[in-house]
Amino acid sequence: PISTQTLTSQEIRALPGSMEDVFWAIQCMPGASSTVGKNANLIVRGGAPGEDRTLLENIEIYNPLHFGSPDAEKGAISIVNPSLIERIDFLAGGFPARYGDKMSSVFEIQIKEGNRTDFNTDLNLSMSGFTVLLDGPVPGDGAMVFSARRGIFDLITSMVNSKTMPAY
Repeated sequence: PISTQTLTSQEIRALPGSMEDVFWAIQCMPGASSTVGKNANLIVRGGAPGEDRTLLENIEIYNPLHFGSPDAEKGAISIVNPSLIERIDFLAGGFPARYGDKMSSVFEIQIKEGNRTDFNTDLNLSMSGFTVLLDGPVPGDGAMVFSARRGIFDLITSMVNSKTMPAY
């Protein structure tokens, strides 16, 4: 509990310098930093980026960053739309053995439940890109959630005929 931090979607959006991205937001937490200025990889308590475990609804995500490599040496932005997140638990040490063999941290992402009574839309344009989240009821007392994310760096730089990062 001492080394566990919890963030909500609203907190991720409000954190200065987070670019509304979950991995950039975690870099603001005690014990965490990035490898380089334009990189979202995490260094937790002096470990390497490959020593962190990322779980999305208890399913391990081996490469949670766009443009990342299997050995986690690069990655500019998270694959997860921040609007889709209900809660993030960041465990920077002292985590239980059930999380396996990672040595630095565990990063648990819980996604939000769909609304069973009303349709909701969340559109957002920021430096990290354009995001849309739709949720609402479906027949049979169920709920659906649709999330999409599109980067805008390539669109902006193409207007000035400049080289750009890959599109996502």
